Amino acid sequence: MNILFNKTAVLCFHSVAVSTDRRYQMNQALYVSPKNLDKFIKKCKLLQVEFISISQLKKCSKARNTFPRVCLTFDDGYKNNLHQLLPILNKYNVPACIFVTKGFVTKTVKPWWFVLEQMLVHSPLIIRQAFNLESSVTDTRAFELIRIKILTNRETYEFFLNELCKHSPQHNNRYCEQFLDQDELNYLSNHPLITLAPHSCSHRPFSLLKIDEIMAEVEESREFVSKYSETGSDVFAFPYGSQREIGQHAPRIISNLGIKLGFTVQHGFINFKYTKNYFELPRIHADDNYEVIKLLYHLVRDMKLP
Repeated sequence: MNILFNKTAVLCFHSVAVSTDRRYQMNQALYVSPKNLDKFIKKCKLLQVEFISISQLKKCSKARNTFPRVCLTFDDGYKNNLHQLLPILNKYNVPACIFVTKGFVTKTVKPWWFVLEQMLVHSPLIIRQAFNLESSVTDTRAFELIRIKILTNRETYEFFLNELCKHSPQHNNRYCEQFLDQDELNYLSNHPLITLAPHSCSHRPFSLLKIDEIMAEVEESREFVSKYSETGSDVFAFPYGSQREIGQHAPRIISNLGIKLGFTVQHGFINFKYTKNYFELPRIHADDNYEVIKLLYHLVRDMKLP
C-alpha cells in the first residue's frame, strides 16, 4: 500500500527567472530559474508524476490516485510567468495556477520587499535611521528585522509604503514593471494550461486588517480575476501565507464568502482522505536553491514508495 496514498503536493513558486541582483535570502527565495524548473518537471515526468490543475485538485477528495500528484502554483503574477514559465508548461503539457495580486497588475501596489532591499543598498542612512538600527547591524540582519516589523505592525507597514518608498521612486517603478499587465493577463486567461486565481488586492498581511477589510480584499480580488476567468475564482492564496500573516479570522471569512480552497505556505502534503479544513491547505515552498529542487525531487519519489 502506498504510504502517501491520496496525498497531493501543491508547490508554491513565484518568479521564474535567474536571481542575479538579490542580496538577501528571503528575496532570493522568490526565484526559480527556467533551467531548474524544466529539470524538475522532467524528473517528475520520468517518475510518472501526475501534474494536475487547480480545478482537478478541487475534485481530488473524491478520486483515488494511482500515481503521485503535483499541482504547480505561482504567486503574485510575475511577468516572467508568461515569458519564461509558459514555454516550459507547453513543452511538457503541464498545467499551473497563477495567484494574481490585483494591485501588482494595475501597478498601484509596490512590492516593498524589493524596494527595501534596494534602499538598504542605495539609501542605507535613511532606512536605518527610520528604524533606529545601529551601524553595527549587518545589512542582512537589518533586512530581516525591518521585514518583521513591516509584517507585524500596521503603522510600520503604512509608514514604509507611504513615506519611505518616496525616497526610492526609481526602484518603485522598476519593480512594479516586473508584474503582468492586463493585456498579458488576458492572454494567459485564454491558455488551456493556465488557471488564474485571486491572491488579494493589496498584498497586505490579513493579520493587520479588520474583518471588513479582509472581506473587501477577497471579494474585490475575486471580482478582478473573474473578469478574465471564472475557473479559479473560488480558490484563494493568502498573501505571505504563514499563520502569523494570515491571522485568526481570515480562513473563516473566505469560507463564508464561498471560497472552496484556501492555500497557505505551511509546509506539507494535502491528504484529502483526512483533511477537514479546506481553508488552510499546506503548500511546499520552492525556489532556485538547488537543494530545495533536489528535496522536492526526493519528496515526489518518496510518494511512490510501497
